[in-house]
Amino acid sequence: MFQKETVLITGAKGGMGQAVAKTFYQEGANLVLTDIDKEALDALAGQQGFDEIRCICLSCDVTKEKEVEQTIALAVQAFGGLPSSAHQLFSH
Repeated sequence: MFQKETVLITGAKGGMGQAVAKTFYQEGANLVLTDIDKEALDALAGQQGFDEIRCICLSCDVTKEKEVEQTIALAVQAFGGLPSSAHQLFSH
């Protein structure tokens, strides 16, 4: 359903972020996973079996405009565009 689509997920290390990432990945989407804790994202990607071709993990504090701009630029560079995003605003 989401073949060749790219989804950016903020707060991806949290439970809801993980569930959203897993669902989109299973549906064929490319993932841009972001959180303040990149090491946790890398561990998550490994545990879920997300391959490096379809998933990138980036450290990003969404309260910092410069970091958000850099994240979007890297996502576009990696996957050629960014038509979808899933923002996780839940505390954990």
